[in-house]
Amino acid sequence: MIYLTTFGLQNGDIKRLLAPIDGDGKFCGVNHVDEENPDLSYDYTDYEYLMITEYSSNVMSIFSSAICVDKCPQAEEAPDCKTTEAVASCPESGEFLIETRSIMGICIPSIDDIPGGTETLESLLSVFEQSSAGTAVNDVVKASKAVNISLGLSVVWCIVFIYLMSLFAEQLIWICIVLVKLTLLFVTGGFGYMLKVDIDIRSELTGGEELPEGEEPSTEL
Repeated sequence: MIYLTTFGLQNGDIKRLLAPIDGDGKFCGVNHVDEENPDLSYDYTDYEYLMITEYSSNVMSIFSSAICVDKCPQAEEAPDCKTTEAVASCPESGEFLIETRSIMGICIPSIDDIPGGTETLESLLSVFEQSSAGTAVNDVVKASKAVNISLGLSVVWCIVFIYLMSLFAEQLIWICIVLVKLTLLFVTGGFGYMLKVDIDIRSELTGGEELPEGEEPSTEL
Protein backbone atom coordinates (compact mmCIF):
# COMPACT_ATOMS: atom_id res chain seq x y z
CA MET A 1 0.00 0.00 0.00
CA ILE A 2 2.81 2.42 0.92
CA TYR A 3 4.69 1.52 -2.28
CA LEU A 4 1.62 2.07 -4.47
CA THR A 5 0.88 5.40 -2.78
CA THR A 6 4.47 6.59 -3.22
CA PHE A 7 4.56 5.41 -6.85
CA GLY A 8 1.28 7.19 -7.59
CA LEU A 9 2.45 10.46 -6.04
CA GLN A 10 5.77 10.36 -7.92
CA ASN A 11 4.48 9.30 -11.33
CA GLY A 12 0.87 10.50 -11.28
CA ASP A 13 -0.77 13.91 -11.38
CA ILE A 14 -2.71 14.42 -8.17
CA LYS A 15 -3.69 17.93 -9.22
CA ARG A 16 -5.42 16.61 -12.35
CA LEU A 17 -7.28 14.08 -10.20
CA LEU A 18 -8.71 16.79 -7.95
CA ALA A 19 -9.12 19.57 -10.53
CA PRO A 20 -12.65 20.66 -11.53
CA ILE A 21 -13.60 20.25 -15.22
CA ASP A 22 -15.21 22.90 -17.43
CA GLY A 23 -17.91 22.43 -20.07
CA ASP A 24 -15.34 21.43 -22.72
CA GLY A 25 -13.84 18.72 -20.52
CA LYS A 26 -10.69 20.69 -19.71
CA PHE A 27 -9.08 20.62 -16.26
CA CYS A 28 -8.98 23.93 -14.41
CA GLY A 29 -5.56 24.82 -13.00
CA VAL A 30 -3.74 22.26 -15.16
CA ASN A 31 -1.16 22.65 -17.93
CA HIS A 32 -2.10 19.89 -20.38
CA VAL A 33 0.41 19.00 -23.10
CA ASP A 34 -0.67 16.66 -25.89
CA GLU A 35 2.42 15.73 -27.89
CA GLU A 36 0.47 13.72 -30.48
CA ASN A 37 -2.05 16.49 -31.12
CA PRO A 38 -0.70 19.91 -30.08
CA ASP A 39 -4.05 21.56 -30.92
CA LEU A 40 -5.54 19.81 -27.89
CA SER A 41 -2.91 21.26 -25.53
CA TYR A 42 -3.92 24.03 -23.17
CA ASP A 43 -2.49 25.91 -20.20
CA TYR A 44 -5.06 26.67 -17.49
CA THR A 45 -2.50 26.98 -14.69
CA ASP A 46 -3.76 30.42 -13.66
CA TYR A 47 -7.44 29.45 -13.98
CA GLU A 48 -7.87 26.95 -11.16
CA TYR A 49 -11.48 27.71 -10.13
CA LEU A 50 -14.71 26.57 -11.77
CA MET A 51 -17.55 29.05 -12.23
CA ILE A 52 -21.07 27.95 -13.18
CA THR A 53 -22.81 30.44 -15.45
CA GLU A 54 -26.25 28.81 -15.72
CA TYR A 55 -28.40 27.42 -12.93
CA SER A 56 -31.32 25.35 -14.18
CA SER A 57 -33.19 22.15 -13.38
CA ASN A 58 -31.06 20.29 -15.92
CA VAL A 59 -27.96 19.08 -14.11
CA MET A 60 -26.05 18.39 -17.35
CA SER A 61 -26.63 21.92 -18.64
CA ILE A 62 -25.29 23.29 -15.37
CA PHE A 63 -21.91 21.64 -15.84
CA SER A 64 -21.83 22.30 -19.58
CA SER A 65 -22.07 26.00 -18.70
CA ALA A 66 -19.07 25.83 -16.36
CA ILE A 67 -15.92 27.79 -17.17
CA CYS A 68 -12.48 28.03 -15.57
CA VAL A 69 -11.73 31.37 -13.88
CA ASP A 70 -8.72 32.88 -12.14
CA LYS A 71 -10.74 33.59 -8.98
CA CYS A 72 -14.23 33.03 -7.69
CA PRO A 73 -16.46 35.95 -8.70
CA GLN A 74 -17.68 38.43 -6.15
CA ALA A 75 -20.45 40.99 -6.40
CA GLU A 76 -19.49 43.62 -8.97
CA GLU A 77 -16.06 42.01 -9.45
CA ALA A 78 -15.73 40.02 -12.69
CA PRO A 79 -13.03 37.34 -12.93
CA ASP A 80 -10.89 36.57 -15.93
CA CYS A 81 -11.91 33.28 -17.58
CA LYS A 82 -11.30 30.70 -20.30
CA THR A 83 -14.30 30.48 -22.61
CA THR A 84 -15.90 27.27 -23.86
CA GLU A 85 -18.13 26.29 -26.76
CA ALA A 86 -21.22 26.95 -24.63
CA VAL A 87 -19.92 30.18 -23.07
CA ALA A 88 -18.46 32.42 -25.78
CA SER A 89 -17.42 35.32 -23.50
CA CYS A 90 -16.57 35.93 -19.87
CA PRO A 91 -19.49 37.29 -17.80
CA GLU A 92 -18.80 40.92 -16.98
CA SER A 93 -22.04 41.90 -15.29
CA GLY A 94 -25.52 40.66 -14.47
CA GLU A 95 -26.92 37.90 -12.32
CA PHE A 96 -23.87 35.64 -12.68
CA LEU A 97 -21.61 38.02 -10.80
CA ILE A 98 -22.77 37.06 -7.31
CA GLU A 99 -21.02 36.43 -4.03
CA THR A 100 -19.35 33.01 -4.14
CA ARG A 101 -16.78 31.02 -2.22
CA SER A 102 -14.50 28.22 -3.32
CA ILE A 103 -15.32 24.67 -2.19
CA MET A 104 -12.81 22.19 -3.63
CA GLY A 105 -12.13 24.60 -6.50
CA ILE A 106 -15.79 25.16 -7.41
CA CYS A 107 -17.27 28.62 -6.90
CA ILE A 108 -20.43 28.04 -4.84
CA PRO A 109 -22.94 30.84 -4.13
CA SER A 110 -25.31 30.92 -1.19
CA ILE A 111 -28.89 29.73 -1.74
CA ASP A 112 -30.23 33.27 -1.59
CA ASP A 113 -27.83 34.43 -4.31
CA ILE A 114 -28.58 31.62 -6.78
CA PRO A 115 -30.71 32.89 -9.69
CA GLY A 116 -34.16 31.51 -8.99
CA GLY A 117 -33.28 30.96 -5.35
CA THR A 118 -35.11 28.20 -3.52
CA GLU A 119 -37.10 27.12 -6.59
CA THR A 120 -33.92 26.37 -8.54
CA LEU A 121 -32.47 24.45 -5.59
CA GLU A 122 -35.66 22.40 -5.19
CA SER A 123 -35.65 21.58 -8.91
CA LEU A 124 -32.04 20.43 -8.71
CA LEU A 125 -32.79 18.28 -5.66
CA SER A 126 -35.78 16.75 -7.44
CA VAL A 127 -33.65 15.83 -10.46
CA PHE A 128 -30.95 14.43 -8.20
CA GLU A 129 -33.42 12.30 -6.23
CA GLN A 130 -34.68 10.73 -9.46
CA SER A 131 -31.17 9.78 -10.58
CA SER A 132 -29.38 6.55 -9.65
CA ALA A 133 -27.05 8.43 -7.29
CA GLY A 134 -30.01 10.12 -5.62
CA THR A 135 -31.77 6.78 -5.20
CA ALA A 136 -28.67 5.36 -3.51
CA VAL A 137 -28.48 8.33 -1.14
CA ASN A 138 -32.19 8.01 -0.32
CA ASP A 139 -31.73 4.31 0.44
CA VAL A 140 -28.90 5.13 2.84
CA VAL A 141 -31.01 7.81 4.55
CA LYS A 142 -34.01 5.49 4.88
CA ALA A 143 -31.83 2.70 6.24
CA SER A 144 -29.99 4.98 8.68
CA LYS A 145 -32.34 4.09 11.55
CA ALA A 146 -31.77 0.35 11.08
CA VAL A 147 -28.02 0.92 10.74
CA ASN A 148 -27.90 2.96 13.96
CA ILE A 149 -29.91 0.31 15.81
CA SER A 150 -27.57 -2.40 14.54
CA LEU A 151 -24.54 -0.42 15.69
CA GLY A 152 -26.12 0.08 19.11
CA LEU A 153 -26.96 -3.62 19.43
CA SER A 154 -23.44 -4.60 18.42
CA VAL A 155 -22.05 -2.45 21.23
CA VAL A 156 -24.54 -4.01 23.69
CA TRP A 157 -23.66 -7.55 22.59
CA CYS A 158 -19.95 -6.79 22.94
CA ILE A 159 -20.48 -5.56 26.50
CA VAL A 160 -22.62 -8.63 27.30
CA PHE A 161 -19.98 -10.95 25.86
CA ILE A 162 -17.22 -9.26 27.86
CA TYR A 163 -19.34 -9.54 31.01
CA LEU A 164 -20.04 -13.25 30.40
CA MET A 165 -16.35 -13.81 29.77
CA SER A 166 -15.58 -12.35 33.18
CA LEU A 167 -18.16 -14.66 34.84
CA PHE A 168 -17.65 -17.86 32.89
CA ALA A 169 -14.16 -17.48 31.46
CA GLU A 170 -13.08 -21.04 32.27
CA GLN A 171 -16.29 -22.61 30.95
CA LEU A 172 -16.18 -20.59 27.75
CA ILE A 173 -12.55 -21.53 27.17
CA TRP A 174 -13.38 -25.22 27.53
CA ILE A 175 -16.34 -24.85 25.19
CA CYS A 176 -14.09 -23.21 22.58
CA ILE A 177 -11.50 -26.01 22.99
CA VAL A 178 -14.17 -28.69 22.56
CA LEU A 179 -15.60 -26.95 19.49
CA VAL A 180 -12.14 -26.67 17.91
CA LYS A 181 -11.41 -30.35 18.57
CA LEU A 182 -14.79 -31.41 17.14
CA THR A 183 -14.16 -29.27 14.07
CA LEU A 184 -10.74 -30.83 13.54
CA LEU A 185 -12.25 -34.29 14.06
CA PHE A 186 -14.95 -33.72 11.46
CA VAL A 187 -12.44 -32.23 8.99
CA THR A 188 -10.05 -35.17 9.47
CA GLY A 189 -12.89 -37.66 9.10
CA GLY A 190 -14.07 -35.90 5.94
CA PHE A 191 -10.63 -36.05 4.34
CA GLY A 192 -10.29 -39.69 5.36
CA TYR A 193 -13.61 -40.53 3.77
CA MET A 194 -12.66 -38.70 0.56
CA LEU A 195 -9.35 -40.62 0.48
CA LYS A 196 -11.18 -43.92 0.93
CA VAL A 197 -13.59 -43.09 -1.90
CA ASP A 198 -10.67 -42.18 -4.16
CA ILE A 199 -8.91 -45.48 -3.36
CA ASP A 200 -12.09 -47.46 -4.04
CA ILE A 201 -12.59 -45.75 -7.40
CA ARG A 202 -8.99 -46.40 -8.42
CA SER A 203 -9.35 -50.03 -7.36
CA GLU A 204 -12.45 -50.46 -9.49
CA LEU A 205 -10.77 -48.88 -12.53
CA THR A 206 -7.63 -51.04 -12.25
CA GLY A 207 -9.35 -54.28 -11.25
CA GLY A 208 -7.39 -54.42 -8.04
CA GLU A 209 -3.99 -54.30 -9.80
CA GLU A 210 -1.34 -51.85 -8.65
CA LEU A 211 -0.24 -49.31 -11.25
CA PRO A 212 3.37 -48.17 -11.76
CA GLU A 213 4.23 -45.05 -9.80
CA GLY A 214 3.04 -41.89 -11.54
CA GLU A 215 0.66 -43.66 -13.94
CA GLU A 216 -3.02 -42.74 -13.78
CA PRO A 217 -5.76 -45.38 -14.20
CA SER A 218 -7.57 -45.38 -17.56
CA THR A 219 -11.15 -44.12 -17.50
CA GLU A 220 -12.05 -45.70 -20.85
CA LEU A 221 -14.94 -48.20 -20.71
